[in-house]
Amino acid sequence: MSPTKRATKFSKFNSSHFSPDTQNMLQSILFLPKQMNVVFKDKQLCFKNYSFPKFSRCVIAGMGSSLIAFKIIESLFKYEFSIPVFTVNSYRLPLWVDNTTLVILSSYSGNSLEILSCAKEALQKKSFIIGITSGGNLYDLLYKNDCYVYKINSSLYNPCQQPRLAIGYSLAAYFMLFLKTKILKKTPSLSHSLSVLKKYSSSNSFSLSAKKISQKICNGRVDIISAGFLSGNAELFSRQLQ
Repeated sequence: MSPTKRATKFSKFNSSHFSPDTQNMLQSILFLPKQMNVVFKDKQLCFKNYSFPKFSRCVIAGMGSSLIAFKIIESLFKYEFSIPVFTVNSYRLPLWVDNTTLVILSSYSGNSLEILSCAKEALQKKSFIIGITSGGNLYDLLYKNDCYVYKINSSLYNPCQQPRLAIGYSLAAYFMLFLKTKILKKTPSLSHSLSVLKKYSSSNSFSLSAKKISQKICNGRVDIISAGFLSGNAELFSRQLQ
């Protein structure tokens, strides 16, 4: 099949199979700048008069959507990290994790079995632990063991309640934690980016354009191609399309 015929086939819109946005997922996407602003203004993350120890390494444990926020930051700022930062998406932490390692445990629901297993291992290794979650067993476990937990307010700005569309909360939380722990020493300029996002997300023409595009790609295939520094954004975009 020629590229032209294939493109025509994939872009053909079949209205009988097009489902409306019954879960209000588009609104969750448009709320991303508001999600980030909630975190930036949250006193939970101010760490006032708090002194962090010197870390040798950092491990971030998360599954699926819980790692996308970090992947966005990593693709943009990986050459700015002051210490090595690794990711884990399984039941085990690396053998070298010890009491000089910062372990960040990320689970939106707080009930991911893999992350709960990593949490218990990090406690045994006496690592410095920070949790990012909306609650669940992870919150209870870390709170019980006097670990710092940033609790996401899942009732705000995520009407569809899909973890992959609450990315603004974890994205801003990672930025704040990396700056406070000096993993990132340079403060990214976020104010302009957020103002641009806010401008477009409140535009009616933007919403209408998104709906028109969704109709054109319905029942089709979308290939997303990006530069390396935007690979995290590309993965987020693919999950938003899903």
